[in-house]
Amino acid sequence: MHDVEYIDREMQRLAQAVGAPEQAVPTIGLSLRDAHPYVEVDAERYHYVVSERGVEIDRLSTPSLDELFYRVACDLTFSVAVAWELRHRVPAQDPRRLMFARQIELLDSLNPAWAGRQALEHEGVLSRHPFRDNS
Repeated sequence: MHDVEYIDREMQRLAQAVGAPEQAVPTIGLSLRDAHPYVEVDAERYHYVVSERGVEIDRLSTPSLDELFYRVACDLTFSVAVAWELRHRVPAQDPRRLMFARQIELLDSLNPAWAGRQALEHEGVLSRHPFRDNS
């Protein structure tokens, strides 16, 4: 298991590489109780947790540091992609077209395997909820 200082440095590096604000980086071991993600580390696993007002709403537990960083990178790049889409909005076009494309571009700059994995997740979302452009 890696120490928390290494994990924090790597999350900061990921955020800086994609232009995410420092406040978007998950905290370590400390819940802000406002749905901001945080990371817990125990002897066997890394935990990526989201809680709001004391209620845990999401938890990823994994022995894989790559899996943890993938999740962090996906959240960071999504927030950057949403902000980017707002500045580049195309009227009458489903905003996910730009958001998803920008997120994949950002992830690819970090790790091409992560980009491919997220692209598959986007395909799953779109198979259930297709793009809806307004003509």
